[in-house]
Amino acid sequence: MNKSKILLVGISILVISGLCFLYFSGDESTTKEVPNYQYQIDDSRVVTYDSGDKRWDITALEILVPKSEEEKSKKVILSDIQKGQLFKNNKAKYDLDAEKIIYFKEKKDITLKGNIKLKEISGEEIETEELDWIDKRKEFVSKADVNVKFKDGNLFAKKMRMDVENNIIDFSGEVEMEFDLKGDGNNEK
Repeated sequence: MNKSKILLVGISILVISGLCFLYFSGDESTTKEVPNYQYQIDDSRVVTYDSGDKRWDITALEILVPKSEEEKSKKVILSDIQKGQLFKNNKAKYDLDAEKIIYFKEKKDITLKGNIKLKEISGEEIETEELDWIDKRKEFVSKADVNVKFKDGNLFAKKMRMDVENNIIDFSGEVEMEFDLKGDGNNEK
């Protein structure tokens, strides 16, 4: 009988110690620290920073690993983008969707490929098949056909250059603009 009491007390102490360990090891600080790194990868999410300010926050279904060691050290490839955002002054400026994103670690440039939709928080939406983010100049560049949807029309162009910091967009190559005009009082379009 004494042996079973000692065994029961021993098991109880082990269970209580284990629960205490799990409880206290799971308690993490909720304060946010200012990042001092260029990028971080959590599961299939990449967050990039520019001088401590958040620049990109991209979540994908998978991260593709380049085959060569040299390529692994140069870029991160995200596939099937679930949610993406570009930030300016730590506030979301654009939401994005694409089939694939390639992040070049050294230059902090990004190439977006396949069915790209870049939607400004104010409502304008840019669609194209390939779009490059040039971090040094803080601009998007597309040499593929571009369709921009505005509130009152659409713009089509062969090329686009967009300076995000200064809100300047330059379209070139067969630029066409369609306007949605409404008649006065009789709902004509």
